[in-house]
Amino acid sequence: MALLRAGVPRDYGRLDPAAADLASPWLAWAKYLAHQFAEARGWGCGIRFAVNRGLAIVLTGYAEGDVIRHSEIFTPLRALDLRVGHVITVLEEMGIFLDDEEPCFERWLAEHLEGIAPGIAAEAERWTRVLREGGPRSLPRQQATTGQAAVPVFAFAPGGSAQDVRAALTRGLSLATLVSVGDRAHAAPAGLPPLDGTVVWSDDERIAVRSTDAIYTFHHGSGRVLMFHHLFGPDTDGAEAAWQHWLTGLLG
Repeated sequence: MALLRAGVPRDYGRLDPAAADLASPWLAWAKYLAHQFAEARGWGCGIRFAVNRGLAIVLTGYAEGDVIRHSEIFTPLRALDLRVGHVITVLEEMGIFLDDEEPCFERWLAEHLEGIAPGIAAEAERWTRVLREGGPRSLPRQQATTGQAAVPVFAFAPGGSAQDVRAALTRGLSLATLVSVGDRAHAAPAGLPPLDGTVVWSDDERIAVRSTDAIYTFHHGSGRVLMFHHLFGPDTDGAEAAWQHWLTGLLG
């Protein structure tokens, strides 16, 4: 078991439930704790059986000092239709469980940034983390955004050359070919209040527009456009789908 303590992952999926070590003292302790939880929380007979079976699998061959990780047991136990959460509850009480599950936010962010150009992806990730975790304190530029939580909106669509993508985007925002800070932008996604705002940033890869109740960011390059907006207003239902439809139609 020294390998387990050294951090080498264990393949629980290869363990045969019929070969579980039912005489393990660790299993006896775990089953006692499971019984206590079952009585306190009203686990039914089916849950109790599944939990005991799951514990028998993950504790077979267990030795003091080993760590049982979420990433190692989740898939094997789920494949056997065992109660993963209940098993984890017992393992946590025993003090031998390590929750190394990747946070949902990290998975969500990775999925949305997959396949996007590194420069655009890095900027979008930075904005997303600031939105979620906060950033340096500063005075709000618009009173309407003070003290409100923003609703994030993503949209992505493939396009042609960098010049064609830029031209389509400026046309869709009712902007001139040469965009300058201070220019007025307008767009009307179907089913949403129109975007009427002011350009606060413009370079070869990004146009940012601020309105009274939103911040709109359009990242663009050769072959793609990524939109990442922060909406503070009340009318945000269906916003992501509406902006996706707008962008797809713009570049289609």
